[in-house]
Amino acid sequence: MKINLNNKENKPSNLISTQQFKDKITFTISICMLTFLPLVIFNKLQIYPYINAGSILILIFFRIKDFIFYKWQFYFFDLCYLVNAIVIVYSLF
Repeated sequence: MKINLNNKENKPSNLISTQQFKDKITFTISICMLTFLPLVIFNKLQIYPYINAGSILILIFFRIKDFIFYKWQFYFFDLCYLVNAIVIVYSLF
């Protein structure tokens, strides 16, 4: 059996390449946050709640977009999203 590499069916779809790009960006941001947040906590503890709230809100925004696209809206009733919201409210107010 011979596979034609010029055929569009054998190439990865745009959705797969977009997901791989999002995974690479998420991994890069996670590594940067793992190296950046300990410095912030040890030096400027008073700005940590704002960084934490901002990063959680940005990540939840992108997760909302993905969950709506895949029709997984009911996963937002999970405990971890409730705990994240409680942490944001408690740390900012």
